[in-house]
Amino acid sequence: MQNGAQIEYDYSVAKAFTFATILFGIIGMTVGVILAFQLAFPELSNLAGEYGTFSRLRPIHTNGVAFGFTLSGVFAGWYYIGQRVLKVSLKESPFL
Repeated sequence: MQNGAQIEYDYSVAKAFTFATILFGIIGMTVGVILAFQLAFPELSNLAGEYGTFSRLRPIHTNGVAFGFTLSGVFAGWYYIGQRVLKVSLKESPFL
């Protein structure tokens, strides 16, 4: 890269991770609200049969928020900020 040349950053990967963050956030937090209502009102635990019980929905909520929402947000941040910190586009960097 020459001095003074404008760098064209590629945000396609960061946008995809941001979309995944939003999607996992909506799904994981919706399941969390359902679980909160099941704890407050135990008669709601059999609305979807055996697949809607607290013990079946809790791993979906935990993994969706912990791995889907949080890690997708971390990767979205890295692919956005990493290009600017390294001053190189995504196509040129062996590290991104």
